[in-house]
Amino acid sequence: MGEKFQIPGELMPWQAQFLATERDFIKVKTVDRPIANLWESRLGGQPYWPKELVYPTNKDGKQLYFLSQLNFGDIPQLDGFPETGILQFFIFDDATFGADLDKPDNQDCFRIVYHPSPISDAAELIQDFSFLRFYGETAIPQDRSFALEFAKATEIVPLSDKHFAESFGEDFLRQFGDEEWEIREKYKKTINAEGHKIGGYVFFAQEDDREPDDDSILLFQLDSEVERELCWGDMGAAHFFIQKEDLAKRDFSKVKFSWDCY
Repeated sequence: MGEKFQIPGELMPWQAQFLATERDFIKVKTVDRPIANLWESRLGGQPYWPKELVYPTNKDGKQLYFLSQLNFGDIPQLDGFPETGILQFFIFDDATFGADLDKPDNQDCFRIVYHPSPISDAAELIQDFSFLRFYGETAIPQDRSFALEFAKATEIVPLSDKHFAESFGEDFLRQFGDEEWEIREKYKKTINAEGHKIGGYVFFAQEDDREPDDDSILLFQLDSEVERELCWGDMGAAHFFIQKEDLAKRDFSKVKFSWDCY
């Protein structure tokens, strides 16, 4: 286990506890290749959108910006997550990218849309998006679009996720005295939750902003990626959280959206 996850040698006496925190997740990677169709998973660009549906807007009627979509038909199965359907993420072009800092499940300025049975007939989908307005601040430039690839992986709890303290206690690393911060840095170097992902543990640039009684799980994490010009403030990450029971019902109306940065 130590070799698999490369935990610092000082922590090996607790290897069984670390192994007990192991979780599956889906690693998401942006790739440079042509996107074959409108229902393919992607970051940025043009979304899958049936002609019969009203395009997402904020509470004032301004069109939201399409951020990403996940086609679960092309994603390895993850326990509790859909096996089919397209899940889309829309945000706003303001200083917080549509996130309500006081009420993260307020979807007035962001939207999560799920299409359980996607249409595969391009003639029934919008293909000309010239009707969309010009957007201001967006996490990724409006002219950038990337295909997504997926791989199932496992991880153990990082320091950034509140489950570390829940598993080991708030003061676990203080027992190492003067070596505490060195061990912290060693652990963070090899065990972290950075990157784009579905499910699993969460990377926070600052600290986990979930309340102690918040048992929501990570739906989707979109990290910063300099080479793609994808950036959440100063190299932060965006997080979308959902309750397990809502995920089971495929109810995405109460998803929480937040992001933080350095």
